Amino acid sequence: MTYDQALAQDDGVRFPAAVIKRLSDGESPVRVYREYYDLTQEELGAKVGVTGTYIGAVERNARPLSKKLAMKIASVFKVDADELEPWSQE
Repeated sequence: MTYDQALAQDDGVRFPAAVIKRLSDGESPVRVYREYYDLTQEELGAKVGVTGTYIGAVERNARPLSKKLAMKIASVFKVDADELEPWSQE
């Protein structure tokens, strides 16, 4: 990708190094982004149509994150849905 192409596709969204560090350490992306945006589990749940308890279960990997819910959460966090997948620890 050329510089001009990258610049044209830049959405302006940036995250601090501390967020990237937590993601690279294997923390739940939903939790990391939720805390970055200073939302409770209940607040995030209300924005996407589920309970805070459900969000907590997703963060603990006790419940799967459906594609539909991932799209809604990604919209709140201004990221692509695939950014909500845990980062590889290999």
